[in-house]
Amino acid sequence: MAIPVSYNIRNAFARPISTFATVVSVGLTVMILIGALALASGFQAALRATGSPDNAMVLRKGADSEIASGITRDAANVIRAHDGVAIGPDGRPLVSAEVVVLVVKDRIG
Repeated sequence: MAIPVSYNIRNAFARPISTFATVVSVGLTVMILIGALALASGFQAALRATGSPDNAMVLRKGADSEIASGITRDAANVIRAHDGVAIGPDGRPLVSAEVVVLVVKDRIG
């Protein structure tokens, strides 16, 4: 047997502090969930909007980031000579063999 709605309404008015605390708790939980979902959606939109499908990053086997990767000059030259690499207006391949260097320095103060 279901509890009548009038009982629930009377109960809410009989215990105003616990009713208010429950409403505030549910509201804060929903606000945090909406904020987290909005943040995730913003990150996804930012990552989709950046970059170009015509660009490629070459990493060595097993590397998960450019900092953990490293290829030899010979490998860079093989990539530069590949047929799939676009050619610029000057006739040179559009390849940039860049070096990432991390410097560890002490903070001042």
